[in-house]
Amino acid sequence: MFNQPKEDGSSGYPYCGMSFRLSNMAAGNSEICFRRGKNDAKFFQMNIDSGDAPQVCGAMHSENIFAFPTPIPTSPSNETVVTSNYMMVASRMDSFGMIPEVSVGEISVLTSMISVLAAARSMGTQIEKWQKASNMSNRNIFFSFFNGESLDYIGSGTTAYQMEKNIFPQKIRPNRADRTHIHPIHVNEIDYILEVQQVGVSQGRKYYVHVDGERYVQNKTQTDRVIDRIERGFRSHGFDLEKPISGESRVPPSSWHSFAKTDPKVQSILIAPFNEDYEYKRINSMLDKHKWTSDEKEKAVQEMEAVATSILAASAEYVGLEVNDVIAKVDRTLISTLFDCMITSNFWFDCDFMKKLDGGRFHRLFNSYGYNEKSTYISMETHTAFPTVLHWLTIFALGSDKETLNVKSEKSCSHLGQFQAMYTYTWQPSPYTGNFSCLKSSIVKKVMISPAVDPSIPEEEMNIRYSTWMESVYIIESVNLYLMEDSSFESTMILFAVLSALISIFVVGRCSESTFIIDEGEPAAEGGEPL
Repeated sequence: MFNQPKEDGSSGYPYCGMSFRLSNMAAGNSEICFRRGKNDAKFFQMNIDSGDAPQVCGAMHSENIFAFPTPIPTSPSNETVVTSNYMMVASRMDSFGMIPEVSVGEISVLTSMISVLAAARSMGTQIEKWQKASNMSNRNIFFSFFNGESLDYIGSGTTAYQMEKNIFPQKIRPNRADRTHIHPIHVNEIDYILEVQQVGVSQGRKYYVHVDGERYVQNKTQTDRVIDRIERGFRSHGFDLEKPISGESRVPPSSWHSFAKTDPKVQSILIAPFNEDYEYKRINSMLDKHKWTSDEKEKAVQEMEAVATSILAASAEYVGLEVNDVIAKVDRTLISTLFDCMITSNFWFDCDFMKKLDGGRFHRLFNSYGYNEKSTYISMETHTAFPTVLHWLTIFALGSDKETLNVKSEKSCSHLGQFQAMYTYTWQPSPYTGNFSCLKSSIVKKVMISPAVDPSIPEEEMNIRYSTWMESVYIIESVNLYLMEDSSFESTMILFAVLSALISIFVVGRCSESTFIIDEGEPAAEGGEPL
C-alpha cells in the first residue's frame, strides 16, 4: 500500500521496506516436520495452563475440484461392476511464491483455468448432445482442477491414490442399499489426460503437443485423430500446432506423471506454448506477470479462445461427436470477462460479473487473512477463497436449471440433493442477471492431502511416489518499516557529509582558547572544592 505506482503506471524511489524476525515452530526436513506434527509428539508440548497442544507442523492440504458433464456408470448396489473409459481435461489451480499475494500466478494457473472453464461452459450449453454421444460410445469427459501441483503434484498424486483405493470420485457405502452408487473410476479406465499449461505467452502464434513417445506409438492411430482435431481447433483461430513426430518424445512436468506411475497405458496430451525448453522464465514466481498491456491481454485472450476450442474439438473426437457442431461455440466475451475478473482485478469479487455470481454469499465473512487476499497458494492452516471461487464458476459453467425451474428457495433446492450420488443441487445466482436459481450439476470437491502422510503407506514408498511437502507453523515478530532511497541519495548524503566535515575543520581551525568561555570554578572543582 506504500509503494503505489504513479499515474503512468511506473514506480520509483523512495520505496517502503520491511524487516521482521521469523521463527519456526518445527524447522527441519519433512521427516522431522511430520514427526513433530503427530499427536503423541504434541502431548509433550501441551500448555499446562490451557491444556492445548500446539499445532507445530503438518501437511499441506486443500481441495481438488472435479466436474462430470457426461455420465458416470451408476447402479442401485455395488455388486455390478460397470466400466467405462475417460478423457480427463486437467488444469492446476495453485501457484507458489515467497509472497503469494504479489503474484497470483496468472500464467501458472489462471489463463489455463479460464481456457478450461470456457470449454466447459460451451459443453454445458449443449450438454444433452454430449451426454448422448457418451452413452453411445461409452466414453466420458471429466474436468479436473488439481490443487497442490506446484508443491510436487500433491493434488494429482492424491487423486491417483484415491483411484487405487476405489474411493474416487466417492466411497461406496455397502450398507446403503437404498442409494444409487457411482462406480469408482480407476486409472486403467483413463485413456487420456489432456492438460493445458502457460496459456497466453506463446512466441508468435504457435503451440506444441507433448506426448510420451513409448505410449504414443502403442495407440498412435487413435491418438493422432485426437491431435488432428486439436490442430483443427487451433487453426480455426489462426494458430499453428506442432505435433509429435517420433516415439522419443517425453512429457514435461505435468499432472500426468502422477497417474503414469500407477498405470502403464494412460496417455498424456499436453498443450503448451513451449517445445523442448521452458522459455518463460518467470513461472510460479513473484514476477509471474504482474502488469498486462492492452496488446498483451488481447493476444492472451486469443490464445485462450484457441486453446478452449481445441479442448472442445479433442473431447468431441473422443466421445464420437461431430466436431463441426462444437468447433465455433467458445464464448470469447466470457473469456475476456474472466480475464478482467481473475487477472486484472485486485480481488476475486471486484468485478460486476463476480459480484453477481457471489450474490452476497461470500460476505467476506471468513475472517482469516487468506480468505480476504487474492491468492492461489495452499497452506496448512490459512486457506484462500480461490477454491470457493472456482467451485462457483464450475457450477456456472456446467450447471443447469432446466429440471428445477419450479424450485423457488434455497431450502427446497438443498432438499433435492438428499440421497443423491451423482448430482448436486446448488442455489446460485447467474453472473449475468444476479437472479438465483437451483442448478443441477455433477461437481465433486475432494479433500487434497498428500498420501505420504497416510499411515498405511510404507516408508520406503513415502519419498518415491508422493509429495512430502510439509509446512511449519511460523511466527512473525518485530516488524519494522523503513524508507529505501536510491543510490543517488546515498551519494548526495556522502557529499553532504564531506562538505560538513570540511566546513567543521575550517571553523574549528580558526578557533583559539579565548574563543571559548571557561567556568573558573572548574579547576577548583577538580581540586575537590565545591562549586
